[in-house]
Amino acid sequence: MQNKSLQQALIFFIFSLLVSFGALWKFKLTSDGDGIQHTFISSQSNIEEISSISLKLPENTLVFDKEDNVWRVRNADSYPANYKLMNEFFTFIQSSAIYRQVDLDDAAAQKIFSQPVQITLTDRHGEELREVILGAKTPNRQMSYAQIKGQEGYYLVENNIVFPDYLALWLQQPLLSLSKPQIMSISINGHKTSRQSSSQEFKTAKLNSLIKSLEFVGFIDVLSAQNFDESTFATPHNITVTEFSGLIISLNIYKKGEEYWIKQKLSSAKLSQNNVEQYIKDSEFLYDYWYFRVSADLGQELYSATL
Repeated sequence: MQNKSLQQALIFFIFSLLVSFGALWKFKLTSDGDGIQHTFISSQSNIEEISSISLKLPENTLVFDKEDNVWRVRNADSYPANYKLMNEFFTFIQSSAIYRQVDLDDAAAQKIFSQPVQITLTDRHGEELREVILGAKTPNRQMSYAQIKGQEGYYLVENNIVFPDYLALWLQQPLLSLSKPQIMSISINGHKTSRQSSSQEFKTAKLNSLIKSLEFVGFIDVLSAQNFDESTFATPHNITVTEFSGLIISLNIYKKGEEYWIKQKLSSAKLSQNNVEQYIKDSEFLYDYWYFRVSADLGQELYSATL
């Protein structure tokens, strides 16, 4: 009797699995070569066609353009986009698949799409490749309701990404990140203090606040040199930091009212480590010919720093 019950349970379990796999296959099987209907793009060649992306968020609209294989943020004077975030964005665009079509009445649809995210992909000729509107996520946060241009109705699509609404988070951050053991000397408006080793303390204790601020110099806006007029600002406050590696970091801080902007320049000491010159060369596109606006609190800390 026990064997018969076990056999019936096993048959029911196998039948349930077949039904589940059959449903999943029905939802994801299309004419695409890989058997999956992608939300955006179906192949690597299609991915490479993308030249511009418009991301319309509830509180902001961002536009990304690809220039010389670097993604840049049009809203930020075409400054390079945050590499990690753009990589996650493209992984989402490349892998997101349509799970199934869903029925929504007008009231439900209005609620679900009350704060939509609209993503439009364009090629280098300005031709639209795809446009998708994402609505609310499902409770497990792995899928979103979606409307796909050119297709009727509503869909559930794979979506486990979060889109920041704040422009600065889409920029390659930070401008500067230093730790105290790296710092050999600090010069402020030509007045300098230094130490012989990282275990030695600086003679001026009030430098600790400045050093703390230099641990992460993030920025909230950026302008290219052609769009920044130094003459409208007060004489810049200069902070120059030399690392034990031989890397020299010069910061000019510009002030106008409550606005603070930074211009950074990197150079190397005569006896610098071998990798310093290469680091400067590799990273100069992120700071050369750019001015960075920082928060009022950080700007005030840097602008008023003394030895």
